[in-house]
Amino acid sequence: MVMRRFRFLHPPPSVAGVYRWATDSAPRAALFATPPDDRRFMPFRAVTGRGQYVTTSDINQLAYDPPSYVRAGQRLRALGVRVEAYDASGYARLTDDALRSIASDGATHIILPAASSAQPRVFPALYRDSSWVVLALSAPAPRTAQ
Repeated sequence: MVMRRFRFLHPPPSVAGVYRWATDSAPRAALFATPPDDRRFMPFRAVTGRGQYVTTSDINQLAYDPPSYVRAGQRLRALGVRVEAYDASGYARLTDDALRSIASDGATHIILPAASSAQPRVFPALYRDSSWVVLALSAPAPRTAQ
């Protein structure tokens, strides 16, 4: 098996649980929004066999295809990344409206730091451990009247 031969395909212990959940429980066609600048999620696509909404490591590869490069920048901005003066700290502070926007662009799940999910979310949590939470973006709870 490929994973036994290539060390980079083994996720660090701090993300092993969320990788295992994605591999074992998420549909093969799932598209995950992952922390865009967290190197622990670089092998996510290869290890889990699930798609990623956008990653910063993809950007260099997309530079040769201008429409895709622009689209990747838009997706990073949707994830709370300030592209011009690179700052990805907004990812942990995404609002429910931002999550709805990401979902409307095709993402089916989002992996967030557990600390960022302490606020109420309209999207159901499918997985949670001490470090990470996975929300289902494809099935939001109905919006409540204000």
